[in-house]
Amino acid sequence: MDDFYELYVNGQFVAKRGDLETRKDTLQEKFSHHISPFVTPGKPAFIAVRVHDWYGAGGIFRPVTLGTVPIRAELDFLK
Repeated sequence: MDDFYELYVNGQFVAKRGDLETRKDTLQEKFSHHISPFVTPGKPAFIAVRVHDWYGAGGIFRPVTLGTVPIRAELDFLK
């Protein structure tokens, strides 16, 4: 995500990054969110992202992955 986003899983708010008021963006950040409390094994999960863009191309423009381990510097698989 580029500027600001909110993440929801099965209709429940999970996290947000960036700041709408100060226009702090998330362009150079790499991060992960723990969503296990919001899903049930063996059942479908609906993942939604609300993106706010205030400059440039914006939106979701880098790869987004769903994995089982948090992002760490030594696992630099996102460019």
